[in-house]
Amino acid sequence: MYNLIIINKNKEQAETLKVMLSQQYFVKGIFSSLKKYVEALPQKSQHYITIYCNDSLENIAPFVNSRFIVFNDLENDKLLFNAIQMGVTNFVHQTQKTSELLYIIALVTMGGSYISSNILFMFYKYNRDVNIMVFGNNRKKYKLLSKRELMVFEQLLSGVSYKGISNNLIISLDTTRKHISAIYKKLEIHSKGELYNLHYNVVSESNQSNSFLLK
Repeated sequence: MYNLIIINKNKEQAETLKVMLSQQYFVKGIFSSLKKYVEALPQKSQHYITIYCNDSLENIAPFVNSRFIVFNDLENDKLLFNAIQMGVTNFVHQTQKTSELLYIIALVTMGGSYISSNILFMFYKYNRDVNIMVFGNNRKKYKLLSKRELMVFEQLLSGVSYKGISNNLIISLDTTRKHISAIYKKLEIHSKGELYNLHYNVVSESNQSNSFLLK
């Protein structure tokens, strides 16, 4: 048994898709909302495909017995990330050939998953851009710090007082203040609180990036 929902925003394309798929599958119809889809469900389960044509994706959690394929022009498309958040794992770019689409549908209905190569590249690019935007520039700023400033920086992160830093590094209190002033200027921050927040974000996002690469 399979219940497959193909998500496609383009109405004309959805109609073409219905005609093409009807030659090999039972296509239940084209629905503009998942509510209408539920109302049209047969009382007894059977093999069928539904085409969902809408600009937004409703909550799909109740449809645990259905499989989903997002079939769209997905570059810079919020629908893609909305679908990912809701657990969709199959993404097909609309430029794929009919023969490829039929193969993908067969694969998904048998329990497999599929993501187009250009969609995978978009995932990679999105993750890279977010990393750069969120923490990349701040991490680069660390390289601006001198060896002595890095030593002071580490002491600050550990909660050591100015006087404690002076004693630990065997430098004067005035020199400690100058180093801290230089650190704040290079990192473009103004307080110890901002320093903690900056470093927390850098470490947190770095760990998330490493986790993403290991998956």
